[in-house]
Amino acid sequence: MSAPHRPRRLDAAARPLALAHLQALAPAERVSRFNAPQSDASIRAYVARIDFERDLVLAIGPPTHPPRALAHLGIAGRVGELGFSVLAPWRGAGLATRLFEAAVVWAGRNGLDRVLCIEGHPAARRIAAGLDLPRRYRFEPPRLTVPVGPAHPLAHQPSP
Repeated sequence: MSAPHRPRRLDAAARPLALAHLQALAPAERVSRFNAPQSDASIRAYVARIDFERDLVLAIGPPTHPPRALAHLGIAGRVGELGFSVLAPWRGAGLATRLFEAAVVWAGRNGLDRVLCIEGHPAARRIAAGLDLPRRYRFEPPRLTVPVGPAHPLAHQPSP
């Protein structure tokens, strides 16, 4: 896989690039990413709260430009909540799948028990099924839970 399409971990210095990516999303795309409408101000507040040391923030794209694809795995104890987005010109290129897979591998290797995906994200179920990941569906949010850990099918993949 070429370097521009390989997920890389972002640190706090890349906060402006993460913000630019999320603010470039159209209103409907913001609803898919956050499961609710988001203003520029609410996205700024969200990005300001990301703990780049604790959480996993992955990007695909040139390092000096807003990412083509972005994922944030927010960590709370042994659980991670995954949100991800891909800019419109790059959809259909497998970038979301690469981010999803890298986040699940990282979660399993870093002591998490499960990864939760927001209920409104249209690609999460399709990607998890396509990667043949173990998953549980619930009627209440979050609707998709991916168990992770050392015995996980992706545990032997390289991590970002």
